[in-house]
Amino acid sequence: MGWPYKFYEHTDAGHLHELQKLYRYGLYAQLSLLLPLAIILGVRGVVWLAVGFKHRNGIYDYVRYRKEGQHRTYNIPSIKAKVSQWKWWLECDFRLASRTYGTRGQLLFGSLCTLWFFFLCFAETGNNYNQLAKRFGMVGTALLPSQILLSFKHANPAVIAFRTTYENINRWHNIIGKIIYVMLTCHFALYLNKYVQTGVLSQVIRHHLFITGLPAFLFLSLLRFTSLKVVRRFSYRAFYMTHLSMAFALPPIIFFHVRPTRMYMIEALSLTLVNATLRRWYAITTQGTVQRIPGTSLKRIIFTVPSAMARDCIIFPGSYVYISRKSYTWFRLPNAQGLLGTLTSNPFTVAAVSEETCELTLIARHRNGPTSHYLDKVASTGYLQDNKLFIRVEGPYKVGKYFPDLIGTSFGRILLFAGGVGATFTWPIYRNILQSRSEARVDMFWAVRCPADASWVADNIKERLVDDSRMHIYFTGDTWQSDDNERLSTKDTEGRPNLKNIVDNAFEDTQDRVALLVSGPEGLTKDLRRHVDAWVKQGRDVWWHEESFSH
Repeated sequence: MGWPYKFYEHTDAGHLHELQKLYRYGLYAQLSLLLPLAIILGVRGVVWLAVGFKHRNGIYDYVRYRKEGQHRTYNIPSIKAKVSQWKWWLECDFRLASRTYGTRGQLLFGSLCTLWFFFLCFAETGNNYNQLAKRFGMVGTALLPSQILLSFKHANPAVIAFRTTYENINRWHNIIGKIIYVMLTCHFALYLNKYVQTGVLSQVIRHHLFITGLPAFLFLSLLRFTSLKVVRRFSYRAFYMTHLSMAFALPPIIFFHVRPTRMYMIEALSLTLVNATLRRWYAITTQGTVQRIPGTSLKRIIFTVPSAMARDCIIFPGSYVYISRKSYTWFRLPNAQGLLGTLTSNPFTVAAVSEETCELTLIARHRNGPTSHYLDKVASTGYLQDNKLFIRVEGPYKVGKYFPDLIGTSFGRILLFAGGVGATFTWPIYRNILQSRSEARVDMFWAVRCPADASWVADNIKERLVDDSRMHIYFTGDTWQSDDNERLSTKDTEGRPNLKNIVDNAFEDTQDRVALLVSGPEGLTKDLRRHVDAWVKQGRDVWWHEESFSH
């Protein structure tokens, strides 16, 4: 069976018909993502209005008291347990040949979306090669505004609709980005094949379609390359700068590439500008100080913020902010290094908040990026007067806004695990729970290399850490490694914690829900999840949060 598609030259009427199909399927692709989101938002809006109406009019639900010995006949708890198990299963990593390819939920969502969008590319194309090639380009560009919408840090509709954190939505943003790249790669490959097969490649390279199409595809490939996990870890600066520049460069190039995509490129550029405006609106410029923490490579950054920002960090412990250098004023242009530091923005979890002085404290570990090198210089005596610097602070991003009620009685046990500076996330949550309800059954387990690495916590509290029976600190003296055979008591202060014993004791101690929050090295997270998995399979209800933004 041969290749079914053929090159056609249509009449004006045929061209109009094919163009209408192109517009229609581009709209189908965009609505495939936006319509479900709009429906969920609409349902939540109706529920919110109904609840508000009941409260305003004093309507309440009657509770019928049962006689002793009577029991409910429905099994809602078992249904919730099944839902919890399915959710846990979807959040587990999918591994193949000793490699991880994201979570099962991401793989399932990505596969279904890819199949659906491929269907939109092939539907009603017949044997028309031109329509197929254009359809891939149309579907890919129609998804671009939705992908940018999912990247919003403020007023993100997906965050509101699914009541989750931006970090979780950002995973779906990455999946849509991969699908867009696959669609546009097929579009580029099909047209390149057509030009080679028809022998007109040497002619079209001077046409505006090729002149705009080739740079757009190369820029998109660069964007995809810098989005790879290994590249982000090697150079967050390259990832950030590429995304920032391509978000503004790609829409204009594609706008002038072909007419049918112009509506989507106007939407994409408009959303990019809105996102940039919102991020700038929630940013301030302030003066801060940088201090070295003796005996460590850590640095403490302290700066004053408006009372509203400090209050948000207190209400939602574990929040994070983005900081960048403010190294020049309007009358003095920066040098290349200063401009790079100014444009590069890095996330840091707020480790402590002073309600009286509205001061935020960040803990930064040494890395090889420009921000770390600059902080080292500032912390050095004599580099800046009083070690003060002007920084741009954006946020706070409230990770715990959609967390379940950790302060109430919803959970039988709450376990917080941290490795290194991951405690900047778990420590504020731990303190907030105990200050709000001292009888809460919460424990924090923290692995650090040496006692000096934990000194920044002791500096922010009046009481001694050794007097806190629910705070367990382990001095490993080395980087985290999984070692289940090594017997370590949870009360020891040297060595690595025995995660299996900690998890088993917690689940055996209560039959209620158990909450686990973890922030630290990847090895810690994987080991802990493996031990919790055994209890989830037994039907236990678990709420899990893995923090990945702690710096």
